[in-house]
Amino acid sequence: RFRNVTGVQTCALPISLSGTLVNFRGPARTFKYVGIADVLHAQSLDQKVQTESFRGPASESLRDTFKDAYVLVGVSALGVFDMRAFPFDSNVPGTEGHATILDNLLSNDFLTIGGLRQESYAIIMVLGMLAFGLAFAFATEKLESIPALLLGAFSVAGLFFIDFKVLFSRNIHWDFSFLYAELCVIFVLTTAAKYVLEERNKKFIKGAFSKYVAPAIVDSILKDPAKLTVGGEKKELTILFSDIRGFTT
Repeated sequence: RFRNVTGVQTCALPISLSGTLVNFRGPARTFKYVGIADVLHAQSLDQKVQTESFRGPASESLRDTFKDAYVLVGVSALGVFDMRAFPFDSNVPGTEGHATILDNLLSNDFLTIGGLRQESYAIIMVLGMLAFGLAFAFATEKLESIPALLLGAFSVAGLFFIDFKVLFSRNIHWDFSFLYAELCVIFVLTTAAKYVLEERNKKFIKGAFSKYVAPAIVDSILKDPAKLTVGGEKKELTILFSDIRGFTT
């Protein structure tokens, strides 16, 4: 537990067996940086020092910089090998991770999984992936390529909206990465299976009809298999019956 300096607020650090879901604020230098040399060589608290954040450099007095501030001392030079890869940036001083956790504690807005227990969350995700995957596979198998592609794009967009706009905006973190991967794998596999079956059907039709009808008719059937309807189709036609002289003999 963490109690702030005023002693008014107490918040619990949400730790599970899988760790703590840190609510990262942004890229490197999200928090204000002050060089230690500027602090040590300052003549007074009113002396101006150079600060730096993701908004860019600024100049302010030491008094204003450190007033009511939590100060973490760390290193940011590349040679000390304390650079870390965080979600918004791949090269961030490790101390900024501690600052992020402290900021989460002060704001009491860690990422959570919606008040669920880890076991319940895992069961919901597995069942959701199973149901969603079966439904998407069935729909993709029934649709043609272009409608199936549109369905996949709308499904990914819908998941993205739920993930970032509905859940993440409430500091709820549900890992949808497996759902995104599942959609892509199902779409690729069903499309490949439909392509193989289509080629097999074309070979069967070509082999079956090429012995009885002209090649032009076979090509026409392959372009439009719907022409193979049983019983034919009704059309208004004009037919000319003609005899050839001397044909009977």
